[in-house]
Amino acid sequence: MVGKRVSTGVSFSKESHCNSSKDLLQSKEFYLLMELYCNNIAEKDGNQVAFLNQHFTEEGYVDCWRIPHLMLDIHEKNYESHLSTLDSTDFLSGFFDFLFGFYNYTMRMYEPYLLGAWASENEKEALLHIAMCRDQTNLIMDTMSQIIENLDHYKITGRGN
Repeated sequence: MVGKRVSTGVSFSKESHCNSSKDLLQSKEFYLLMELYCNNIAEKDGNQVAFLNQHFTEEGYVDCWRIPHLMLDIHEKNYESHLSTLDSTDFLSGFFDFLFGFYNYTMRMYEPYLLGAWASENEKEALLHIAMCRDQTNLIMDTMSQIIENLDHYKITGRGN
């Protein structure tokens, strides 16, 4: 996991703008945000730490970068390579809790809608930034909604089709 001295947040920029859920879930910023969230959990939530250790430990450490891959596959309804994980006892309830917490953390930490001091110097850039941020925020919300909806459908049907 990333040390606190390495990074404490993720900021939005033109270069980090994503056009699709796949781009978002595979972006450097998303991976970093996931790692920061897992670090936060490690400090504050013993239940979530146990969940991460049970389902995402690889070679003695929590590989939190596997989580966005799982999220992408759930978003795309590609459950096949994750059946043993998805069908394991208590995974779905724990992962729902994890996703809800991660969503809230993302909305607090990512802050793509904030304007810097530069905005008053260039109104056109500020308007472009606001439009891109709105688009990025909507993409985050839509992506998380789709993942939760697909996961809920998988839970209800037991097969995700």
